[in-house]
Amino acid sequence: MKLNKTWKVIIGLLTGWTLIYPLLFVFLWFGFMGSMFMTGDPSSLSEQEMFSIMKPFFYLMPIILISSFVQMGLLVFYLIHIIIHKEGTDTMRILLGVGLFVMPYIAMPLHYFVYILPETPPEWALIKITEVE
Repeated sequence: MKLNKTWKVIIGLLTGWTLIYPLLFVFLWFGFMGSMFMTGDPSSLSEQEMFSIMKPFFYLMPIILISSFVQMGLLVFYLIHIIIHKEGTDTMRILLGVGLFVMPYIAMPLHYFVYILPETPPEWALIKITEVE
């Protein structure tokens, strides 16, 4: 499965986004919790003040949902690529296939940088064909 440069860049950006957005979400969550503690007694806040504090999460929810669908789509893409890409060593294909479900934040970028980004994958990641005499 050969991809043109445009698709490689798109897949790389989406893979990078799936790595960044959980960290961004945790950072925003702690910022939100910090602002809640700074307001003092939450029961003393009016509805309008509470809504203004919660407003970032109303905007963030669609981004979280879209990011989840992007991650599922990438999971399917990488799994199909692992199955179709027969030139890769069986060990790498098995490790990356299992890694997609166990640690996708490591397996997706690893698979991208080894098999998708370069024009030809490194020799250590390819099956060595030996001639039988």
